[in-house]
Amino acid sequence: MSFQNIKESLYRFYSHLGTMDLYRGLLICFAIAFPIIVGVYTDHLEIGMAIGFGAFACSPSDVNGSKRNLINALLISSTLVFVVSAIAHYLPSNLWLQAGFIGILLFLISLLSIFGFRASLLSFSGTFALVLSFAFRAETIHPIIYAALIGLGGIWYLFLALIWYRIIQKKPIDEALSKTLHLTAQYIQTRAELLEPSKNRDHLLKQLYDYQIQLGEQHESLREMLIMQRQSFGKSGYFRKRTLLLIELIDIFELALSHPVNYAKMDHLFANNYPPIQAFKKLMEGMSQQLQELADIKNLDQNYHPSINLQDLSDQVCHEIDAYIEKRGVEDEGGITLRNYYKYQEQQIATTIKILWLLQGQNLQLFPPLSEATAQVYVTQENYSFQILIDSFSFNNIIVKHALRLAVIAIIGFLIGNLFQLQNPYWILLTIIVILRPNYGLTRSRAKARIIGTIIGGLIALGIVYFIHNPWVYAVLGIISMVLALMMFKHNYQTAAAFVTLNIVFVYSLLQPNAWEVIQFRIIDT
Repeated sequence: MSFQNIKESLYRFYSHLGTMDLYRGLLICFAIAFPIIVGVYTDHLEIGMAIGFGAFACSPSDVNGSKRNLINALLISSTLVFVVSAIAHYLPSNLWLQAGFIGILLFLISLLSIFGFRASLLSFSGTFALVLSFAFRAETIHPIIYAALIGLGGIWYLFLALIWYRIIQKKPIDEALSKTLHLTAQYIQTRAELLEPSKNRDHLLKQLYDYQIQLGEQHESLREMLIMQRQSFGKSGYFRKRTLLLIELIDIFELALSHPVNYAKMDHLFANNYPPIQAFKKLMEGMSQQLQELADIKNLDQNYHPSINLQDLSDQVCHEIDAYIEKRGVEDEGGITLRNYYKYQEQQIATTIKILWLLQGQNLQLFPPLSEATAQVYVTQENYSFQILIDSFSFNNIIVKHALRLAVIAIIGFLIGNLFQLQNPYWILLTIIVILRPNYGLTRSRAKARIIGTIIGGLIALGIVYFIHNPWVYAVLGIISMVLALMMFKHNYQTAAAFVTLNIVFVYSLLQPNAWEVIQFRIIDT
C-alpha cells in the first residue's frame, strides 16, 4: 500500500467521525454489549449472548428510511433469524449431510435478494445467523428457546433504534441530503470533464455510471425519510423545505439523464473552435462548486452566500455562442448544437438557483404547497408478492446465479474447514458470505481488501498484546475497534476488516492467554 493510499484511507476514516455511521456503530455495539454485561452479572451469560447475537444479526436491516419500514424490516429480520437459528440446531450430525443442508438453506435465504435492496439486507441477516449458529451453541437452554432469545435480540435492537432515531430524527435527513448534494456536484463535475477530448472518457463514463447508481439509491432513501416521516411529524417547515430541496435535486439528475451528450460528435464539430465548449465546462464546474459548497455547510438552514456567480458564467457561454454563430452562420450544425445544449443548461442553472433560494428562505412563493397526493408520487411502492419470485426464478437471473454460487462455495468451505480440522471453520463461511458478491469485480476487490485488512489488523493486534497484558485495556480496545469496524464497513471494507480482526483478537485475549494462536488461525481461515 502506497503512502498516498494510506493518506486517503486515513482521510476517509476521519471524515466518518461524527456521522450517522459512527452513531449507528455505537448503537449496535451497545445493543450487543449491554445484554452480555447483564448476563455476566446475573449469571445468565448464555441468555445475554443469545440476545446480543440476535441484535447483531438483525442490525443490517437498520438503514435510512421511514419508521414504518424500519419496524417492518427488523420484525421480519427477527423472525428470520429465529427460524434459521432453530433449524441450524437440528441439522444432522453427519458432516456431508450437514454441508448439503447448509448449501440448501443458504441458497433459499439468498433468493430473498430478488425482492430488492431491503430484502437483500434481510437475506444477509439470515445467512449471517446460519453461519454464526455454529459459533454459538445452546448448552444449558433448549434450542428453540435459545433461537427465540436470538429473535428477541432483534426486538431489543428495534426498541433501541426507535428511541435513538426519535432523539436524532433530523440528523440522518440532513446528512443524507448533504451526501446527495455532494454526489450531484460530483456527477455534474464528471459531465464537465467529459467535454474535454483529452480526458480518459472510458474511466469518466464508468465513474458517471457509478454516481448514477449512488444517486438513485440516495433519492430513494430520502423519499422514504422525508415523505413518509412527514406524515408522522406533520407538515412542518423543516420537512417541507427539505422535501422541496430533494425534488429540485431529483430534477437536476433527471434533466441530466434526459439530455445525454454525444461526445464524439462534439469533438468533431468543435475540434478547431474550442472556446464555447470551454465556457460550458466552466459553467458546469460552477454549478458543481455551488452544490459542493451547499453540501459542506454544517446547517442547511444557515444563510449561505455562494462564492461564484452562475449568471456571469452563463453570460460568458452566451457570448461564446454568439461569437461562434457570427463566424459560422445561423444554420451551422455546431451553432444549432450549442443553442440546444444551452437550453438544457439554462434549466439546470434555474434549478440550482432555486435550491439556493430555498435554503436562503427567499422567493418561497415559487414553491407551491406540497399536497399529500403530489408527495406520494415521489415514493416508490414496494412489491413483495410471491409472484415476483416465481417470475424472476431463472438461472439467467444474476441473483439466482449468485445464490447458487454462494451455496456451492459455502459447502466447499465448510468441508475444508472440518476435514482439515481448523480451529474455527465457521470463520471460512463468514468470510465467504461477506466477500462473495453477484459482481465478480466487487468480489475480487473485497477479497483483496479482506486479506490485506486482516493481515494489517493481525500485525497491529500482535504488537499491542505483546507489549500490553492488561485485560481492561483489551476490553476497551475491543469495544472501540468494534464500533470503528461497524462505522467503516459500508465505506472502506479493508479498514473495517482490520478493525474486525483487532476486535476478535482482543475479545479472545480476554478468554485465553495465547493471542498469537488467535491471530494465526484468523489469518489462515481468511
